[in-house]
Amino acid sequence: LTWLKDGVELEKSVDSNVIHGSDGSLIISAARLRDSGNYTCEATNIANRRSTDPATLSVYVGPVIAAPEGLSLIH
Repeated sequence: LTWLKDGVELEKSVDSNVIHGSDGSLIISAARLRDSGNYTCEATNIANRRSTDPATLSVYVGPVIAAPEGLSLIH
């Protein structure tokens, strides 16, 4: 099985928050904004290639509060 994000094959990486499960599942832990996109699973053998319909993952990030320019934050 191959997993694709936005039509591009997902690389298996040791330091990634995206894990390929031994059962073929895709696990995304602590999703980040950059993980948003359309995910597709593709199965290929000598006779055929089949793909799932895309599953859309939308990650929303809360607001970030920053000090106004020229001021510093004191702890």
